[in-house]
Amino acid sequence: MKTGLEKAGRVQLYWRTKDLLMAGLLGVVFAIVIIGVNYVYMLATSLLGPIYSRILIGFYMLPGLIALYLIRKPGAGLLAETVAGLVMIPFTSYGWMMLVGQAVNGLFCELPYAFARYRTYSARFMLAAWLSRALCHALL
Repeated sequence: MKTGLEKAGRVQLYWRTKDLLMAGLLGVVFAIVIIGVNYVYMLATSLLGPIYSRILIGFYMLPGLIALYLIRKPGAGLLAETVAGLVMIPFTSYGWMMLVGQAVNGLFCELPYAFARYRTYSARFMLAAWLSRALCHALL
């Protein structure tokens, strides 16, 4: 059931404890997935070159996109990505740069939603968030 604020089309800006726990949980779960993908990414980069390894880049954005889609609060993507980066620090060869990279992923996942003032959380905006990060990563 929808609450009064959701019926009116307004975004609930306050964070409840379950929202914070859900963002953290998504960050930890997807960090475990990304740790495995990270080793495959390094192998693909060394064997096939950097162009073919770009296929795996989408996995690095999963915590932020899924958190934004499920929690539907401003900053959910950034929080989930940052938690994922913190979990991955001791398990990857990148160290602290993994935290910075994941935080940047979270910011780019939030951009399309911020432009829409966090009013819509449709699949179209989820695709726009993925495309904005993929395009930025291709340019860098």
